[in-house]
Amino acid sequence: ERLNHKERNFTTQYIGKDGYVYMNKMMISGEVVNPKETARINKLLEQTAKERLARYEENEIRDLNEMARKQWFNNQDFKYKGQKVKWK
Repeated sequence: ERLNHKERNFTTQYIGKDGYVYMNKMMISGEVVNPKETARINKLLEQTAKERLARYEENEIRDLNEMARKQWFNNQDFKYKGQKVKWK
């Protein structure tokens, strides 16, 4: 059973020891009343998830390419002043 506005307001007000009237702010989530907005938000969330996965794969490929270049560089016999140069 839901409370009406006056009942809800009455339960959120109280008088403190100092005599002031205090109020607790109640954040009540409403029911889904706008299916178009819900569908739009769900579509955006799905699109964002796909974009995030694409960025993750792109970063993974970039990291793999860098690791391959590092391995190639370290396998070469590059020397400077008699010492082998390594990519750390």
